[in-house]
Amino acid sequence: MRVFRIVALAAAALAFCAVAPTAAFDVPLPPLPYKYDELEPVFSEKALTLHYSKHHQTYADKLAAALTEAEKDPSLAPLLKQGILKILQNIPSFPEKLRKPVTDNGGGFINHHFFWHLMRAPRDNNAPEPGSKLAVAIDATFGSFEAFKKAFSTAATDRFGSGYAWLSTPASGAQGAGTLELTSMANQDSPFFDAKKVPLLTVDVWEHSYYLDYFNVRASYVTDWWRLVNWPYVQQRYERALAAPATEAGTLDAINYGL
Repeated sequence: MRVFRIVALAAAALAFCAVAPTAAFDVPLPPLPYKYDELEPVFSEKALTLHYSKHHQTYADKLAAALTEAEKDPSLAPLLKQGILKILQNIPSFPEKLRKPVTDNGGGFINHHFFWHLMRAPRDNNAPEPGSKLAVAIDATFGSFEAFKKAFSTAATDRFGSGYAWLSTPASGAQGAGTLELTSMANQDSPFFDAKKVPLLTVDVWEHSYYLDYFNVRASYVTDWWRLVNWPYVQQRYERALAAPATEAGTLDAINYGL
């Protein structure tokens, strides 16, 4: 049987589907890149512990169950060997009864994995802004960094129900390469489902992200969250996306999953 070895190291990004003798798919959580208390006061230790060890873990467990069921279909074997990104980008290949479990839980799994790496210990209210080519692209698209923050915060705050706000870019070679796209997507949908998109930044606005610390005041959570953004990582993803041909096998996976 196939075993997903999901880790946070870039060197292991394309070895996502290691083969080992086991009775079912195993989807272990990648480690957090910081301790539970390092994002305080934006995320309390209690809130982050619950979010990671309960909510993220549940997505992992349910994804493992759905892929174990999918493995019974021999026609899916080639796809299952390719890893979670290819699986999410080929949902129509699955039988109808498995599409929603794989979409919801696969999306929840990888969206959270990405979200953790977008944050680091909070800085003061004068936290650094993005630099280099990303700053130029933000100014070209939104007019200024402050205008971008306002637009992104509005997309996150106004998201009806659960979901995320996203900043993404088409990869090099794809139509619109280098441009920035701001979207708000429901539940666990994300640009990861599009093989030619590279997500750059997201904020999780499901209630479990902020309710323990901010109760129902999502806007305050989003405002404070900007203090956590790991801009060097976001910039790196943007610059790698500009350099990576969209048609090169494995390259987008390396960008999108090589954390």
